[in-house]
Amino acid sequence: MSSQKTTNLKLHKWVKSDPIKMAEFNENFQKLDAAVAAGAKIATGSYVGTGTYGSSNPCSLTFDFPPQILMMFEASGIRYYISTTASTSHSDYIFILTGVGEEYVSLYSSGDYYFNMKKSSDGKTLYFTGGRDYQQCNKKGVTYRYMAIG
Repeated sequence: MSSQKTTNLKLHKWVKSDPIKMAEFNENFQKLDAAVAAGAKIATGSYVGTGTYGSSNPCSLTFDFPPQILMMFEASGIRYYISTTASTSHSDYIFILTGVGEEYVSLYSSGDYYFNMKKSSDGKTLYFTGGRDYQQCNKKGVTYRYMAIG
C-alpha cells in the first residue's frame, strides 16, 4: 500500500518499502482519466536514442505546458512489472514530477546506476541524465515513446 500521495490529484506514491497494490494503480488511472476529461493537457511523442549518457550528455523533452507526470518507455512496449532496481537493461519509467526543480534531483540512484532530472525555469523542458545509456532512455537506435500530463 502506498505511503504517500501527490499534492494535486492525490495519486498514490510508493517508496521502496511499500507493498504495491494493483487497486492503487487503477485508482490513479481513474483520477488521471477524470483530470484529462476536466481539461488536463497531454502530450505524446517519440525519439530515437543516440547512445550518449551522463551529466555531460543530458537529454531533454520540451512541452507546451509544465508536465506533472511523465511516462517514458521503449517502443517495444511496457513490460508488465515494476522494478525498483537497475537489474535489467529496460527503460520504463513513470515519474510524478513533484519535487523536480531547476537543479538536478536524483530520481533513482544505486552506485553508478542513476537517473537525474531537472526542469527549465518555466517548467516546460525536462532535462535528464543517467549512469548508462539505457537508464537515461537513450540507447543508440532504440525508439522511446513518452506521454506527459499537465
